[in-house]
Amino acid sequence: MKMKPLSMIILISIFILSCSFVGSYAQESLKDSQLKITSAKEKIRFSYKLILDIEDVGGDASVIISRLNLLLEDVDRVERASKTEVDNVSDLARNILLDASKIEEDVIKLGEVAFARAEIIERNRNLVSRIEVVLIILFGYLGWRWFKQYYCDRIMSMRPEVIYDESR
Repeated sequence: MKMKPLSMIILISIFILSCSFVGSYAQESLKDSQLKITSAKEKIRFSYKLILDIEDVGGDASVIISRLNLLLEDVDRVERASKTEVDNVSDLARNILLDASKIEEDVIKLGEVAFARAEIIERNRNLVSRIEVVLIILFGYLGWRWFKQYYCDRIMSMRPEVIYDESR
């Protein structure tokens, strides 16, 4: 079967164009997955910074930290996979971005709860301190009054001792 040169050129050009479309699709998919991974890393970084603030006010974020560590392992696995295989990377990157968004939302909620709790604890400490100051002043005054009364009664109950001076 002889092919005409024109049909052969058309077939070759169709093949080259299809390869370039597949290659450009793979490149776009790889760029898209890299953008998703970068966005997920930014969310993870933000979550870690917020966790530091949460722990400073006394919140417990150990569960979220373990989730973030697992997510970082997934990010590392996807970054390694993006260098070798392109097929599955886009889906994995999308899943990582979704997980990072969920964790970020959880961290924000935990932060709101931790900061509200810290504010309540601070208000309670201020209230207790003020009550303590009032009680110290009150008991100090009552103690002073009792001591003053006791001292005056004791002085008044004393009888002066008369000493005769024989030299006169």
